[in-house]
Parts: sequence; structure tokens; C-alpha cells
Amino acid sequence: PSYDYYANPAAILFVHSDLQLVTDLQTCVKAQYSEAYARQVDLSNLLKASRTICYLQEHGIGSREELRQEKSNAVERVSSAETALEKTEEQIRKINEKIHYAGQYYSTKAVNKEYKKTLVKSWFRRQHTEELDRYDEAVSYFKNTIGERIPPMKDLKQRKEDLLQQKARQENALRIAVGDRNELKTAAYNVSWILSTEKVN
Repeated sequence: PSYDYYANPAAILFVHSDLQLVTDLQTCVKAQYSEAYARQVDLSNLLKASRTICYLQEHGIGSREELRQEKSNAVERVSSAETALEKTEEQIRKINEKIHYAGQYYSTKAVNKEYKKTLVKSWFRRQHTEELDRYDEAVSYFKNTIGERIPPMKDLKQRKEDLLQQKARQENALRIAVGDRNELKTAAYNVSWILSTEKVN
């Protein structure tokens, strides 16, 4: 459009819209005792209302039903973004657990190899109880707990890096989705105020 609505809010009055501005603007209790304050509230409310209409037109929202649908879609996008982020965070938790046990396995692998070669296993185990127990724990984790072969450490670290990058993207997408949702909630509330109908919570 050719109008700069934010610089000249009154220009919105000359733009076609399915929404109707009302002049009976709601004021607070304080405004009932101060005419100057009431005028200030009226002007502020008119500016907010005009900006709301600009927002709706800029986003191609031409009816209250479309606004309700857009708000509903935005709420769903936030929910989906939150769910995706939670799944990624759970994957990061699991990969950290795998890195922990893989590190435990690789750091004790040599001791276990010596243990298998030694002739006096009981003596060797007494000397290296902690290392052998940690080795057994790591092997049991991969074999019995998650049912996977022990992967190379570099693969696990690369997977973690990929997940961290994915998390950063998802956090950014969530911030945008939350911003959109909040804008649409504000717009829905303002439209209800403008049309003097029931306020949207």
C-alpha cells in the first residue's frame, strides 16, 4: 500500500477493511476523573487500534474468523516447535549418555584385554577391580540396555554436534513462533476491543 500507516495512523480510515473502528473507546477508572487523562487514553487506544488494523491488512487477514484461525494455527506451531525441541533435547541427553559409556569402554578396553591374557585372573581382577567393573558396565549398557554395538567416539561426537546445531535452529524457530502467536493474541484482543465485543483471553 502507498500509505505509511505507522507515521499517519488516520490514513487507515480511508483504507477498505471488513473491520470497523468504533469511537466509543473504553477508558480506565482514573480517566473518569480526569478529562485530560481520558483524552490521552483515547489517543493511545486509537493508535493501538490503527496499528492492529495495519497488522491485519499487512498479513492479509480480512475477517475475525480468519484471525481466529491464524491465532489457532500459531498456537499449534508453538506446540509443534516445543515438541520438536523436547525430542531433540532428549536425543542430546541420550547421546551424552552414550558418549559417557563409550568413553568408559575405550578407556578400560586395554585393561580388559590384559585381563583376558593373564593366567592368574583372580589376582589381576583384584588389582584392577575398578577398571574391569567400569568396562563390564559399559559393555552391558550398549549390549543389554540399548541393544547397540559400541560406536566410534568420533561418530558419537559428530552426532552430538549435529543435534546441538539442530537444537539451535529449533530454539530460533520457537522464538519466532512464540512471537507470532503473541502478536496474533494481541491482535485478537484488540479487534474484540475495537468492535466492543467480548474480550479475547
